Parts: sequence; C-alpha cells; structure tokens
Amino acid sequence: MKRFADKVALITGGGSGVGRAAAVRLAEEGARIVIADINETGSRETVEAVKKNGGEAAFVLCDVSDETQVKNAVAEAVKLFGRLDTLCNIAGFPQKSTRIEDCDVAFWEKVFAINVKGPWMLSKYALPELKKTKGTITNITSVGLHRPRPGNTVYGSSKGAVYSLTKTTAIEFAAYGIRVNCIAPGPVNTPMLPQFVADDFTEDVVKQIKGGTALDALVEPEDIAAAIAFLASDDASKITAFELYVDAGSFTGGRGKN
Repeated sequence: MKRFADKVALITGGGSGVGRAAAVRLAEEGARIVIADINETGSRETVEAVKKNGGEAAFVLCDVSDETQVKNAVAEAVKLFGRLDTLCNIAGFPQKSTRIEDCDVAFWEKVFAINVKGPWMLSKYALPELKKTKGTITNITSVGLHRPRPGNTVYGSSKGAVYSLTKTTAIEFAAYGIRVNCIAPGPVNTPMLPQFVADDFTEDVVKQIKGGTALDALVEPEDIAAAIAFLASDDASKITAFELYVDAGSFTGGRGKN
C-alpha cells in the first residue's frame, strides 16, 4: 500500500529543486500533486515528470506573498482533486551573503513576504480543508537558523520565524488532528545554492561548502523529499512541532574544519 494513496498534496516552489523532488516523491507514493509556483515553465516540467511516472499532477500559478493567489491555490487544489491532505511550504527566497548595513528594507520585506508570510497564509487558508482530512503541514527552515553566519541576517531571521510558526501552528492545529513539522536543510544541491554565495560559485567554493559538513557532502533535493514524505505520512503519526535536520552534519560541523 502506497503511503499517500488517494491523498492530495499542495506543494509550493514545485517548479525546481526541493519542490520538484518532493512532488515526484509524493506522487511515486500515490499522492495527487498540485504545484503552486510563480515559475510556470519549471512547474509544468514538474507536472510532466510526475505524469511520466504514472502520477497525477496539476499546476496553479501562485505568488505565495499574494493573499488572493494563495486562496486561489488552495481552492484550485480542492476543485481539481476534491480534498487536501498535505501542505508542503517549500517556496523560498535566498540571501546572497550581505552585511546588515548593506541590506535595504525592501529586500527584508521581500524575503519575509515569501519565506514567512507565504507559509503563514497557506497554513491559514488550507486549515479548513486540512481539518477534514486530519492532514499535515511541512515547512522548510534552515540549519543556518541554528548555526548563524555573517551576511545572513535577513534569510536567517526569516527561517527563525518559520521555526516559530511551525511550533505555534502545531500546537494550535493539534486540536484538529493536524500535524505540523519542519525540515532544516544544510547546503542543498539546487539552483538556489549559488545565490547564497557572495563570490563566484567555483569548484573551490563547493569544496569549502562540503567541508563545512560532517559528511563532506551536499544534500540532494531527493534527501529533503524523503524527509518530507516521512513527516507527512502515517509513519510519523505521533510527530508534531518537530524540526528534522537533513544537513549532512553541517550543524555539527565539518570534520573539525570549522
């Protein structure tokens, strides 16, 4: 029996990277997938990847910082597939290493609108549907939240807010049988990774990043997708308000190097 048979997953940021990997993984386990993203081209590629493997998927254009579009994404998921069982808040916006004195307020507002307001609104508007299915929410934080670096004040703070959002919504939603958890990735091998680096993204930079992990490795999108599949499944039925590190040991540190 597939863990997500007859279930429906709404995945933000599904047009590439972790979101795409999560869509493919949950579909392989039986879920019908709705991709909510501003990246139409990438999202349609994800839909085709799911369908190629025999799954069901659809795309809805959604800027997660826009309340109207968020409401529409939830409504479309239910209209298309009749229910909603799991919400995966994966869409995010990075910060290239920049000191606080060089960041402007507009940038701060954009990062928080996407990384924090988006998951908050999606949780709010998905709640009536998740109550019906006793569903799940999985958010994405960051190991950088717990292991801060200079130049990461905006992104790190936003992920700190997502961590708090996860804990508080988990307590609020527990009364409805809804579980809420989050995953803290380390450096993930996606198109977003170079956007965190101030310098040119060279092989030496990649080597340095790997060296900051205990396993001397980048995390792959499929690693995060596997963790999402676990936390959203009945295998984790007694797990809520939890943050799971999928970081190749970067929180612990890289083999004594840093």
